[in-house]
Amino acid sequence: MGRNWEEGELFVWGDDGLVPADSQEKAVRSAAEPARALPLETPPVRRSEEPAVRRVGRSSGLGEIVTGVDEASGIVRTAPKVLPRRQRSTYESDDDFCNDPEELESRQAQKKAARPKKERPSLFVRAIGSLARREYSRRDLEAKLRRSLSEDEDPDEVGRVLDRLEGAGYLSDARFAESRARSRSRVMGDARIRRELRQCGVAGEHVDAAMDEIEEPEEVRAYRLWARRFGELPADRKERDRQIRFMMYRGFGMSAISRVLKGAVEPPDDMA
Repeated sequence: MGRNWEEGELFVWGDDGLVPADSQEKAVRSAAEPARALPLETPPVRRSEEPAVRRVGRSSGLGEIVTGVDEASGIVRTAPKVLPRRQRSTYESDDDFCNDPEELESRQAQKKAARPKKERPSLFVRAIGSLARREYSRRDLEAKLRRSLSEDEDPDEVGRVLDRLEGAGYLSDARFAESRARSRSRVMGDARIRRELRQCGVAGEHVDAAMDEIEEPEEVRAYRLWARRFGELPADRKERDRQIRFMMYRGFGMSAISRVLKGAVEPPDDMA
């Protein structure tokens, strides 16, 4: 069926022939307006679950610096930030700082007095500690203990401690003389060794017994020292005098030195 026309309605010629004017106007207006895009429903974006960041390390009042990051586990390794050595304060707090030298000295004295005092080992324990490190003669150990005495320790206690050590076998002049003579025999002659032992307060019988325990004779020991130091016989009198002085200073007798410089001493088996 065709459209019923109404009285007074206005018609215009269009592309399809005679059409109402109001419909043509709507068509022109709709053609002039830009097309509106319909909103599209966007799916929600799923973010990948990031691992929780954990900070591992110590922190200081100055902050921290990052030393490493583990991306897989999310661990951030940190280290405390410290000031350069020149910028570090030598005082624990601002209250400790003082420009007055006398006041500063009094504060330091008060701090030192407030510190708990460590209990000092007894005289006997100190003597045992000294003998544990090396051998001592009675005279040397007595001098060492007397130098370490405090105001509240009795000097007479030193003698009682030494007697106790000798009775227990911890202190022995004979053992000290043997040990000292054996160690000194590598670089010293008999005269120098005897003089040192007498200076340490060792009795004469202990000195003679220690010298008898030395395995090699003096001339062989003199040859070992001469070979290490020189190794060649002197070419002139000046060189000979220099070698003689070197050997005599170390306590070797003139008879042993003469035999060495004349080449009359047979080299030991381990030096041949």
